Amino acid sequence: MDAAGGAPDASPAEIECGVETCSIVASEWCCVPTDGSTPVCSPTAGCSGYPVYCGGPEDCTVAGYPVCCFDEYGAYGGCVSADVCAQGQPEFWTVCHGNGDCPTGTSCQEHPTLQLPVCR
Repeated sequence: MDAAGGAPDASPAEIECGVETCSIVASEWCCVPTDGSTPVCSPTAGCSGYPVYCGGPEDCTVAGYPVCCFDEYGAYGGCVSADVCAQGQPEFWTVCHGNGDCPTGTSCQEHPTLQLPVCR
C-alpha cells in the first residue's frame, strides 16, 4: 500500500502495494503479511496474509461503497459504506494516502503492526 502521506494511485485500476503496483484488472490483491513484512501483489486466491483490494478512496467507485476499509477481524480490505468503516478501531480502519482521506480527528499513519497506511 502507499506510504502514509503518499499520493493516490495513478489509476483506479491499480493499487500501490509496498514497492509494487497491483492490477485490479488482473484480479490482483495487495497481500499484507500478518508478520508486518512488506506487502506484495498476489492473485486473489494466493494471499497468505490479509488481502486488500483497494488503496484509498479513488479505488472505491461503486455508489454506496466509497470508503476503502480494512476489517482486521474479517481479515480483508475492500470498499464499504461509510457507516461500516465508521464503527472504528480496533476492527475497522480507513485505508489512506494522506490526511485528506481520513475522518476528522484522525491522520494517515502506519497501522500499529502491519505495513498498511490507515487513519488513526
